[in-house]
Amino acid sequence: MLVARDAILHVDGRASVARLAVQDVAVAVAADDVVVAEAGAQDVAQAAALSDLVVAGAPAVQPARHHSRRHEEDAAGAVAAVERVVADRRTTTTTFRYFVTSEIWRLLASRRDGQPLAGRDYDPAPAVREDAGMRALYVDLDGTLLGPDGSLLRAGDKSFSLAGVRALEACHRAGVEVVLMSGRRKVTVAENARLFHQPAYIYEAGSCLVLDGEEIWLTGELMPNEHGTIHDQIEASGAPAMLLERYAGRLEYHDPWHHGREVSHLFRGLVDAREVDALLEQEGYGGLRLVDNGGVHRRSPALVELDDVRAYHLVPRGASKAGAVARHMRARMIAPEDAIAVGDSREDLETAAHVGAFWFVGNALKRDPTLRAAIAARPNVHIAEATHGAGVYEAVVTTLAMRDA
Repeated sequence: MLVARDAILHVDGRASVARLAVQDVAVAVAADDVVVAEAGAQDVAQAAALSDLVVAGAPAVQPARHHSRRHEEDAAGAVAAVERVVADRRTTTTTFRYFVTSEIWRLLASRRDGQPLAGRDYDPAPAVREDAGMRALYVDLDGTLLGPDGSLLRAGDKSFSLAGVRALEACHRAGVEVVLMSGRRKVTVAENARLFHQPAYIYEAGSCLVLDGEEIWLTGELMPNEHGTIHDQIEASGAPAMLLERYAGRLEYHDPWHHGREVSHLFRGLVDAREVDALLEQEGYGGLRLVDNGGVHRRSPALVELDDVRAYHLVPRGASKAGAVARHMRARMIAPEDAIAVGDSREDLETAAHVGAFWFVGNALKRDPTLRAAIAARPNVHIAEATHGAGVYEAVVTTLAMRDA
């Protein structure tokens, strides 16, 4: 049996070739060869959407199912199951769910007609191919890469998860730049970018792009000046006070996260952003717009009657995540087909106009089913089966697989 770097990976009904991207591996069989597939085996349940591996090529097999408990006897059983798969060549294609660890991979790699495979030891850092075809991932933080309470290491059900980390790792190994795009303040986005070792990030809903340490303001005529920050200037205009008065009981400041901001006024509540934009225009604040940045869980007693609570940013009309993404792509000379974006809100969705593919994480449409109508006319928009970090991981792996096919 031959161990290869590439694998046939079945994700959401599509089979394509994927590169090894994490330390734990899954094994699929393709006709005469054993192929190593990227999947991640730390938690079978969390990556189930990515664990359907296609056995394709000439003769294929009956489905085999085995979940490793990382014990030697299980490893031996897994090897035997895969060898039965190899031996059975009666059908043309089948799919089976199969997770293994590097321990099982070593056992498989050591068998080729009873002889060890010289030089086939497990390599946790495989070489990156230069023709990956994906150069940038633009990813939202809260509700997308991060799980509940802004945790990178928690899944949607608050169980421990490394899926978000694996997404970052896969990008690192493929030479893909990760650009965080968030409604958060600069200080918190900058800290995450530092932890992830990324040189560029977008903060306050696209108001500013930080590129290799340089701040690029994307706020049109409104700029920090002797009159104060852009946030100060928006407050002085009277627009925030007008909105809070007009939408009393439906809109309030998103306390305490509305403090310390440089540009946007951050609210929470439930309003129609398009209706608010029309009101701003009518009241003489046409240089501003309200951005719907997705659902939140915190609310005050004043909003208890609302069916849902969402975060909204009042920003200069020219500021947007989409505009910031486009600015970064121009600076890095990245073609649309070489970039993807992942998010959970309508504001994130607007980046689809600039990238080859946009992905909603699974929890986005669970929280806001109306997003389905918004994506109807956008052929480059996809919906991940997995939520939060696992959804980002699914988007990254699927894209790398399709580019390698």
